[in-house]
Amino acid sequence: MLWGRESLTVPTDLGTWSTPAWLTTDLLLLDLWREYQDTLCPGCGDPIASHAGKTYHDYSSAAFVCPAQIALDKAQTQQAKRDGHKDAKTNPERARTWVMGPRQFISDYTAAMKKLLTKEG
Repeated sequence: MLWGRESLTVPTDLGTWSTPAWLTTDLLLLDLWREYQDTLCPGCGDPIASHAGKTYHDYSSAAFVCPAQIALDKAQTQQAKRDGHKDAKTNPERARTWVMGPRQFISDYTAAMKKLLTKEG
């Protein structure tokens, strides 16, 4: 989003750059957005101030395994084998997504995910 901030140019189509009509409010919004981004933790995206006085003991993580990603991985492995890649194997990590946050959030999250995945529909 900040690609044109310094040069005040933007791409208009493939290979063409032009000087847009940047309004003062556009530049102000970009500056405010950048200042806001500077207050966030680069690791988790939470405000850096929310980490004050906390250690890693205050946080937890959990993995969610997506059944649709498992199906995709199996289908792609089968296709690779049909294409002649005899050593193709599924990758169980492909379907796994990790979440992190305060311990209570992760506890609530995992409980909600279990409930959704075991729900009969």
